Amino acid sequence: MVRLIIFFMLHFHFFFFFCKCKISIGNWGYDQVGNGVIFDPACYYGHSEAELSILAMFGAPPKEFYTAYHELIPKENGFEERHKLYKLYHFMNHYSIFGKAYRNQCMEILQDLTK
Repeated sequence: MVRLIIFFMLHFHFFFFFCKCKISIGNWGYDQVGNGVIFDPACYYGHSEAELSILAMFGAPPKEFYTAYHELIPKENGFEERHKLYKLYHFMNHYSIFGKAYRNQCMEILQDLTK
């Protein structure tokens, strides 16, 4: 079966950090009138699901984020497996750039995908 994949502008370095004081820091912010802005030098066009996979690497956003996201772009069959594969891509990229600190996560995802 052929699926239609709509490509979106993705933000490879899009991440969230949440702390107890509820201050969010990362590569996003607001302009002078309160519009959300993303600062990202590594944008690319790709499958929308790929962006979700990197969020979990650096502190996942709250469940409400995913609920709202999937109201706009519903989950399709096979989402969970593709999510693992996209997550593997990001962990392998970090492994190749930053070294062995990311090796265990790569191996865990590979083992999970090959069960």
